[in-house]
Amino acid sequence: MRLFNVFLNVLSLFILLFLSGCAKEEPIKPPSKNNQQPVYWTINEGTDGGAIMKGSTNPEGKTKVEILYDSSDGVRIPFGIAVDTVRNYIYWVNSVNSSTDDMDLVRAPLDGTGSPQVIFHRDGKTNFFMDLILDIESNRLYLSNSVSKDSPFNPADGLNNLLKAEIIRIDLEQPANAVALYSLNTQASITDIKLDKGNGRIYWSQAVLTDSKNNGSAQIMRGSIDGQQTPVVLYDQADGLKFASHIAVDAANNKLYINSFEGADNQIGRTEDSNYILMANLDGSGTPQKFFQEEPYLIGGQKHPIFILDMDLNPKTGNLYWMNSRNDGEIKRMKLTDRSVETSYTGLKNGIFFHITNL
Repeated sequence: MRLFNVFLNVLSLFILLFLSGCAKEEPIKPPSKNNQQPVYWTINEGTDGGAIMKGSTNPEGKTKVEILYDSSDGVRIPFGIAVDTVRNYIYWVNSVNSSTDDMDLVRAPLDGTGSPQVIFHRDGKTNFFMDLILDIESNRLYLSNSVSKDSPFNPADGLNNLLKAEIIRIDLEQPANAVALYSLNTQASITDIKLDKGNGRIYWSQAVLTDSKNNGSAQIMRGSIDGQQTPVVLYDQADGLKFASHIAVDAANNKLYINSFEGADNQIGRTEDSNYILMANLDGSGTPQKFFQEEPYLIGGQKHPIFILDMDLNPKTGNLYWMNSRNDGEIKRMKLTDRSVETSYTGLKNGIFFHITNL
């Protein structure tokens, strides 16, 4: 069993097991007319395939969903996604599947034409890419990687087999010269990366899900974009974090938003444990406070959790966005000034990561 399978079962991506199969032309709910940014997302199409999707809305409110790339183009269980509207590229992670041990960072034309190109590669037996973020101005990309010691990975050892987590900085003009900006000795995976360009900082979340060998743990970390600052733990288990998979940075207001959940010790408790969003101070002071929680939905009188799969913030509009697992996948947004919430898109079908342009 490869490293990928362990991450699906042990890390936040266990949520995919709760979602149904992907329909390639699923309609999406029209966003309000003041939300015209295209949205791009990755979807999982079973154990091997996947697709890169685009949703857009014209000024009249008419929506359109496009498949930019799918399994026929070589898309394999895609994870992190980033869009460059200046150079007109889209980037994503192609994961290992039943036919290959390749773990690839892929680039393709933003309009869906042409063929995806592998620009960075690692052996998927001992490496696992999860999230990525693009600095358009410098044309650099930051990629998270988890490294194990076995080839192939031994799931019987659980997370004790993970050696380190990396943030890899890739100069997209010369991707062969990629460097490990940070290399951390940890049994946790880096599940989300965010940049604060104005202050030269990089933030990330590290998470370990509760299993038979641990009680769950999470850390929210801060470093510098140049890699010169020693990583600082902003929040961890001592602040009540059991599992935290995604973050959003509001540098203008010194706030950090954290997707988390309790990590219940039994299946009944976990089933009722919908994800929530914490609000914390960006400098690590104080204790994170519950800010918003997704309500579980009922089927046959039984509660089912709503999972938050990705999160980001638009500093220009003051809107916080997140993807969840309700209704085959939604993208919601909250206006932070009054905490009003609306659904921007729905029917994403097994969405994993998303990107909204002009953030």
